Amino acid sequence: MVIGINEVTRALEKDNICSILLDANTDPLILIKHIISMAINKKIPVLMLPMLRTVIKEKGFPSRVLALKVIY
Repeated sequence: MVIGINEVTRALEKDNICSILLDANTDPLILIKHIISMAINKKIPVLMLPMLRTVIKEKGFPSRVLALKVIY
């Protein structure tokens, strides 16, 4: 699992991601817009979930973006 905007961006650039979960309530949206564009270009599924940050913050991961790594 990859956690955080910067880490997910780096992993996308290296083609190490198979799916992405984003917090739909991110404000400003510009923070995650580049991730959405990159995922679309690479045909990687993106799920925008309301309240994702709140749910994962309770688990100890205060982030707006999660991604699943590709396992070879």
